[in-house]
Amino acid sequence: MATAAGQVAISLLLLKAYGAAAVGLFAVFISNTMLASLISRRGFDRTLTLFAVRPRASRHALPLFRSYARSIVLGLPLTGLLNVLVYLATTPQAPAPVTVIQLSLLPTVVALSSLAAGYFTGTGRTTAAAMQQPGFPVAVTALLLAAGFALDVELDVYAIYFSAAALLAASGLLRILRDRPGTKGAGVPVHIARLARGYSKRYLVINFFTTFSSVYFISFLALFVAHDQIGEFRVVERLALVVAFNLTFINIILPAGAIGRRLDKDHARFERAMRQTFLFQYATGLGIFLLYLAFMDRIMAWTGVDDPLLYVLPLAAQLVNALTGPARVILMYLGGQRVLQVSAVAETLGSALLYWWLYAAWGLTGLAVAYFFAVAVPNLVLAGIVWARFGIIPLPFVPAAARRRG
Repeated sequence: MATAAGQVAISLLLLKAYGAAAVGLFAVFISNTMLASLISRRGFDRTLTLFAVRPRASRHALPLFRSYARSIVLGLPLTGLLNVLVYLATTPQAPAPVTVIQLSLLPTVVALSSLAAGYFTGTGRTTAAAMQQPGFPVAVTALLLAAGFALDVELDVYAIYFSAAALLAASGLLRILRDRPGTKGAGVPVHIARLARGYSKRYLVINFFTTFSSVYFISFLALFVAHDQIGEFRVVERLALVVAFNLTFINIILPAGAIGRRLDKDHARFERAMRQTFLFQYATGLGIFLLYLAFMDRIMAWTGVDDPLLYVLPLAAQLVNALTGPARVILMYLGGQRVLQVSAVAETLGSALLYWWLYAAWGLTGLAVAYFFAVAVPNLVLAGIVWARFGIIPLPFVPAAARRRG
């Protein structure tokens, strides 16, 4: 909830205080940083969750964490340079020296925080995992920015974000490095390290392509869309994302809870947990969607959106995302990684083409249409695959016939 609220608040605050171009510039800054951090962490965070959540592999989670953390830190110069180069390609003005420093360090900071989130997720420490999610520093930044506006104090949004991300990452690392003092000298067996590397490479591909339509597509848009238009679209898209705000929560509890029961062959409790999960998704996602529709005119007037399609289509896309989103987590941790890989590559290439083509044809409305198809269609397809493979359908109450298939 804090992350979703922060994403919305920071967009609205920047929009009202500095204009749409400022929203677009910050969105590109964050998108570029997330892209570089993805290269930095190389799927380590997902692999760590996988090892920590499986009882027989959990003893290797802490040594793997230390190994991965060292690898991320050693890669700092290359990922920092990558972030600077991508920023120069997507932003017209040259960055200030302090911005270059932030760009150089942030990918590593975010990668370490995401690594800590993966460890905490696998060990069932949900609050700690939520605070280490890459979006949480944005929520902290929004809170401080709102306080600054209320007190009429001018703040540097980039410096605040960098400080929040660095402090959260450092606190997560220290907390994990203090775990299990008796195993500090333990290493990772060669065959386990080789197996983990294989998983990490797979997750690197999956993470990039599955999150392109929700995170990195802003960097792609910046190549041919003006920053003020990106800002207008971003404000609406961030509002829509609130419809599916609890997917982060679902991504944390499913591996540590429901999927653990599936792996233990406790199918009855697994099915019950899944039905409760989908009920939670339906109730919150649909409720927020209807609330947005009820106040549609007022919200559009306040944000300056003058195109109903630009408002409604992202909302509809995120409603589909909210109702089918757990399908990705189920596939990720129950042996469907190859399906996710194929789907992710196809949806990324398809959505990139849609964004470019429909923006050229219809401008911002075209972006909204492309966003709907890029988010909704892959999720519906994956939900169908989950039904076919596991007998799980995105409904709060699964019919008895479907339960027997699981």
